[in-house]
Amino acid sequence: STLSTLGVTKVIFVERGDLGAISFPPGISVQADLTDMDQIIDHIKGYSSSENFITITSLKTGKGFFAPSAYLAAYHGSPVLRIEDAPGNPAAMADRIETWRLGDGDYYHGSRAPGHLPDADVPVDQSPLFLFKAMFSFLRSQDPAALPPLGLDADRYWRAEMYNETHDWIAGYGLDLDGQEAYCFVAPRTDLYLPLHSVMIGNNSYAGDIPGNTPAYSSALIVRSVLYPALIFANPNRDTTTAQLMNFPDGESWTYNNDDSDITYSSRTLKKCLSSHLRDFEGHCLWDAHLEEINDGVSVFYYTGHGTGGSGVSAQYYQSEHSNYPDQIWWDAWRGYSGYDFWRIVRNNGRSWYNPEPPSLYDIIQYDYVDQLLGNLKSCAVFYQSCSTADGYGPMVYLDHGAVLWYGNAGSGLCPESDLMDDKFFEDALIQGETIGQAYSKQVWLHYRDFTTQDPVSLYGPSSRQITTVHCIYGDPTVVIYSPEWTSPVPLEG
Repeated sequence: STLSTLGVTKVIFVERGDLGAISFPPGISVQADLTDMDQIIDHIKGYSSSENFITITSLKTGKGFFAPSAYLAAYHGSPVLRIEDAPGNPAAMADRIETWRLGDGDYYHGSRAPGHLPDADVPVDQSPLFLFKAMFSFLRSQDPAALPPLGLDADRYWRAEMYNETHDWIAGYGLDLDGQEAYCFVAPRTDLYLPLHSVMIGNNSYAGDIPGNTPAYSSALIVRSVLYPALIFANPNRDTTTAQLMNFPDGESWTYNNDDSDITYSSRTLKKCLSSHLRDFEGHCLWDAHLEEINDGVSVFYYTGHGTGGSGVSAQYYQSEHSNYPDQIWWDAWRGYSGYDFWRIVRNNGRSWYNPEPPSLYDIIQYDYVDQLLGNLKSCAVFYQSCSTADGYGPMVYLDHGAVLWYGNAGSGLCPESDLMDDKFFEDALIQGETIGQAYSKQVWLHYRDFTTQDPVSLYGPSSRQITTVHCIYGDPTVVIYSPEWTSPVPLEG
């Protein structure tokens, strides 16, 4: 038999749903015959190397996304769960949320920028009886104060329902272990919509999403993340990091949900992080200079600026008409410099801020052109601080060209809050060497609604009341970003 030819002597027979008996030729012993999901999970978690990692896929498309999911799960010692088995329907709730966001949005620079779910400052009774009484009271009094907040805080209750159904399903299998769970969803973005993996990020867990319209594409992303510690050494300029720091605050304060405050010094903090551990930081704000840098190869790219509705990336506008000499090249810089004529120095709330109109006009490079101009990104990790980008096709452009992961916002960012959040994230990810998911998850409870805890401080805190972030990690959330202090792995000789 084929198994005998391969030298197989032991097998684990997985027949979820009790598919039937099977016989093996002499010399092959059945180590386990697993007939239901509980047995499969218990067997996998019995291995000492099994991580606190949960892989979730969908069979909806019928294209076979279970295969790349199984590869990722095998690497982490994780079971593969099917979202169809979850009680309730968290995938449908993610679809509902995304449909609302797109319907509530509008076009901006030719792209559909998403809107936001309605929210409220206090808990809203969701019972039909309460709503009936409120409507009856309004009809009697004609007083709008008798009605609950418009939209009934769908932001809280829809997302909480989606999280609870997913988490309770996991807990039912005994997979809610000590510490944070890492989730990774493997399915097309139009099957398992981004609100599902985003809601699993917080104090108690973190998550990533492997997108792709075909199992082959998803497999390529997974292999890229699994082999990242080796593949990054094929990048000749892996010790270099780059950024387009277009919009950034410097000296502005933000109050967290716990009422603590912090001052944002973004550009200097980012320069420190991107230069840490012997990294060579080369920032740019001219598109041509940035394109040359990233195509030569870098290990990290960070963009902070306008999301342009999710349609493209901004850069310093060429204004050669103001040059002193005809052959003068307009100035590049390691960070943007718009607005320095009318904003004060850094200690007095200095910032750089570009706008879609003069005098602080930004150039825009739409992702169709970014796609044409990018080369092989050689396992570069791409990070964005912008509005809407994670909801559009921008992330796929970078992943198409060989990025190991893409990180950014599918909602709206707010200055200086989003900048402060990323500053703290980079300190943990690039200086402390934490995984992408762990480093980011620390910031959620402080900045916006953390549905992994559903703590009222986070649900109704002073920061959450102003924030509409929907953060996404496209890639394996357990990736640790390369440092020049790493040693190239040595192949094992079989």
